[in-house]
Amino acid sequence: MPAFLIDRERVVVAANGPARRELQGLAEGGACFELLYCRQGTCALKDQCYGLEAMARRLPLTADYTIATSAGPAAVLAQYLPVTAGHTSLCLLVVSTRPRV
Repeated sequence: MPAFLIDRERVVVAANGPARRELQGLAEGGACFELLYCRQGTCALKDQCYGLEAMARRLPLTADYTIATSAGPAAVLAQYLPVTAGHTSLCLLVVSTRPRV
């Protein structure tokens, strides 16, 4: 399952192997909105950032997206989980595919 660690600057600071493979180079060092918003065609810093919201609220959030993949559109569920490392607030973004209905 793809997972990304996002900081308060909206930068992906770490990604697991499945995340790197599935998103083909958009992992570490990129902006978190590039992971989902760009792939559905609406990338902008002004967009709501669920990762920042989860960190601020200290509560998990979920969002549904449709992203473009090489196999066509895919429905995904994004889970934004706030985590703390020392004095640093981060967000763990876990992405899972939704079955087609």
